[in-house]
Amino acid sequence: MSPVRILDLPADRLEGDVVAALYFADQRPPRGPCALLDWRLQDPLTRMLAQGRCTGQRGENLLVENNGKLASGWALFAGGGTWAGLEADGYQGLIAEVLEVCGRAGFRRVGLGLTPLPGMDVSALGQVVRQAEEQSPLPGGECLLAAEGG
Repeated sequence: MSPVRILDLPADRLEGDVVAALYFADQRPPRGPCALLDWRLQDPLTRMLAQGRCTGQRGENLLVENNGKLASGWALFAGGGTWAGLEADGYQGLIAEVLEVCGRAGFRRVGLGLTPLPGMDVSALGQVVRQAEEQSPLPGGECLLAAEGG
């Protein structure tokens, strides 16, 4: 199991190999940490959404190289399906999928920019991330969490 560290930083300041954020099919424009990363990278996700090349469906991934405005080398935008009605166990599964994708890509120090579910505080979100990391561990790696709101 890799350590999970909750940091009081915005997603664009997470120093990792990659910073990942979820975007959802029922949220237009993208919100939260995903919107921040998209803006800092000059809107690659927004353009792909406008062109219909991305939809936000679960399992959809867009990897973008840092343009010098992030603390991480790469940004991963991961489709999460539908935000409305998402519960903690489903969120945990999404996060585990993102960690698995990052691990398969060779990233070991992974930043996650996440928004807590309605009624969830940052501490509870941290626990969800820890459980997801146990499900899809980053061998020899580290998981950094930047949580917006909560």
